[in-house]
Order: sequence, then structure tokens, then C-alpha cells
Amino acid sequence: MSSNPNCYVDGKALYERIAATEEFGIGVQRLLKGAQKALMCAEKDPMTCHRAILVCQNLRPIGA
Repeated sequence: MSSNPNCYVDGKALYERIAATEEFGIGVQRLLKGAQKALMCAEKDPMTCHRAILVCQNLRPIGA
């Protein structure tokens, strides 16, 4: 997650703010480069994972 304190309110992550950071954009580019191999999640329910909630939502426009 982001180290930017503006991305949190009362300790809760604000995904829209995180997605708008330069740090997130760099991470997405690294992910796309590495995704040629594999992308996995170890969560019991992947739909509650930040990868599904935050990352996948922001990859959709890139891959569309």
C-alpha cells in the first residue's frame, strides 16, 4: 500500500487516491511487465483482496 498519508482517512485506504499516485502508476507498469509470467493471489476469497479491488480495477482501462 501507499506510504502517502493523504491516501488514508482514519486508517482506511482510499483506493482512488492510491491509484492516482505516481508510485501506483510505476507499480502497475512493473506488474504489466511481470504479468507475462503469472499473477496470483493467496487470499481465501480473492474478491476481498486489494489486488482485485484496487489493482484490477485500474488495469481494465489500460488493457481495454
